[in-house]
Amino acid sequence: MNSSNVIKISDYKRTGSKKPPRRPREEGVMLSKGLSYATMKDLANEFKNPKTEIDYRNRAIFGIMSTTGLRAREVVGLKFSSVFNSPEEFKLAKYRKKGGGWGIVVLNPEAMNFVAEYHSYIGIRSDYFFLSLPEKNRKSRHPITTRTLQNIVKSWNKVTVSGRTIHPHSIRHAVAQRVMDMYGSIATQKLLAHASPITTANYYTKPYFNATDLLVWN
Repeated sequence: MNSSNVIKISDYKRTGSKKPPRRPREEGVMLSKGLSYATMKDLANEFKNPKTEIDYRNRAIFGIMSTTGLRAREVVGLKFSSVFNSPEEFKLAKYRKKGGGWGIVVLNPEAMNFVAEYHSYIGIRSDYFFLSLPEKNRKSRHPITTRTLQNIVKSWNKVTVSGRTIHPHSIRHAVAQRVMDMYGSIATQKLLAHASPITTANYYTKPYFNATDLLVWN
């Protein structure tokens, strides 16, 4: 064993820490935490023809989440007043990131149409993208909470690659894996607003390479 790779107890005792230094994450650690391509496609198809307010809201929520990779807290905080155009005329949204800083994400035109149709259906003007359902004793609507979004996504009755119940972050993982596979770690890092593409690569680089189409000898 290379002595340079050995973590000595004295190395972290001197710092006063009670825990040893963190070891690097293994490649592909998030591989099983996302949704499969087939599951994402199933959800998109299920929400194609909305008829009720819940249907319209589901379609709009999935449209935004599946094209931005935003965290649950970032999704529920989206506002129309934070949307602006890029120099290329893309629709951008400014949002509060994990840790308190500001991030910018490109909004998919079709997903924004879903949001507009949802608001047109409920007939309510609000700065927030997603609102609570009507309540008997309340006339006003309020922005959905992170917990509400978690329950909405759970109600879609899908599972992750590893067989666990769907949750908002599993959609983020699916989006990240798709972008990573097609465009690499820098593009994925920009989309997810990670501090470094190294972090992104550690999370989403697959620990295998599919050579089945290449290694054919007949």
